[in-house]
Amino acid sequence: RARRCRRSSSCPPPRARAAKLPIFVYLHGTPPGCRFDVLPRSNGGGLIGNLLHNETFASRFPFIALLPCSCCHRDGRPKLAEIDALKRAGPPPTEGDIGWTPANLVRLEALIEAAAREFGGDRSRVFLTGQSYGGKGVWDYGAQRPSAFAALVPVCPAAQPSPDLVAALCCDDASDAQRRCCPPVWAFHGANDVRADVRLTDMWVQELRA
Repeated sequence: RARRCRRSSSCPPPRARAAKLPIFVYLHGTPPGCRFDVLPRSNGGGLIGNLLHNETFASRFPFIALLPCSCCHRDGRPKLAEIDALKRAGPPPTEGDIGWTPANLVRLEALIEAAAREFGGDRSRVFLTGQSYGGKGVWDYGAQRPSAFAALVPVCPAAQPSPDLVAALCCDDASDAQRRCCPPVWAFHGANDVRADVRLTDMWVQELRA
């Protein structure tokens, strides 16, 4: 039986863990109404619900799964006052403690290190994925730490590439020559997406192939 190793994490059963396991990190998106009490509730379907409640699915999921919440207190409760203030302020934040901001990406790095240290995760096989606003977090974090991930899997990311982000992701600076850069990218985006234009992902793919 897969078990919840900590809040927002799931480990395969011990019998499946003879060797170090890859680490799967999922960054949530922003639901309708720009609310950030975000994680799809565990009583539903989808990846999170299946990991936490579908024993057959969870026992066969060959990763340590990390499902961080970017808008929660340490005990998992959503930061309702801060979230409501952000709803009135407009688009997702770019700094602070709510959302996939630099401060929370630092905390995410600590979470990945803990998974490797405490649960036998393979630090050389960390796969980062995220949807919509979480997909933007994939691009941002991938550019911040390009050598940290075995692959990036952005799903309908709501983000436009910039020269700085592309250069950072591919370590174009000569001083970065010794870093493992340009991690493999497998990008997904529906052509009929009405919230995040598919052309955003097309632009990323074009820039990374250049």
